[in-house]
Amino acid sequence: MQRIRGWLTIWVVPLILIAASVVPLVYLWSRYPDPLAAHWGILGEPNGTLPLWLYAAGIIGGMLLVW
Repeated sequence: MQRIRGWLTIWVVPLILIAASVVPLVYLWSRYPDPLAAHWGILGEPNGTLPLWLYAAGIIGGMLLVW
């Protein structure tokens, strides 16, 4: 039982969390603007952009890094 719990903690739970953050991104990919606003000025206007693929790579890479 201890081995199964350790396996679930190390592999299954993080993979479920990564999938839970990536699946909506992939599902809604066509609804995102390209490029995305990445920075905003003090009045709320966007003043920097980011390609959509780089945003997705940052989300996935960040989740893998935390894992």
